[in-house]
Formats: sequence, C-alpha cells, structure tokens
Amino acid sequence: MGRREKILMFCSPSLPQSPPVSPVSPSVKSVIQFCMAEFDRYVMAKMSQILKQSFII
Repeated sequence: MGRREKILMFCSPSLPQSPPVSPVSPSVKSVIQFCMAEFDRYVMAKMSQILKQSFII
C-alpha cells in the first residue's frame, strides 16, 4: 500500500490547481500521464499477483 500512497502524493501536487477550462501545460500533462501509467502498472502487477496466488494449488 505504501507505493500507492507515494504515487498519489507525487501526483497530487503536480495536478493543476486552476479550473479545468484553462489549457494544461505539456509538462503537467506528461506528469499526469506518467502517474496514470505508473498506477496502472502497479494495479496490474497487484492483480496478477493475486490471481497467481489464487490459482496455485
């Protein structure tokens, strides 16, 4: 669980504080994309780990 909190803490300050109407700068966009990718990878790894554990007999 610690890694997930770390990712969220890393992402939160980087998210634009301004209203969504304003254009998002490329750097912020890439940071958000990076966070999403990291989070997806973490979730996928966790899920495959759980699946492997449940199917080992």
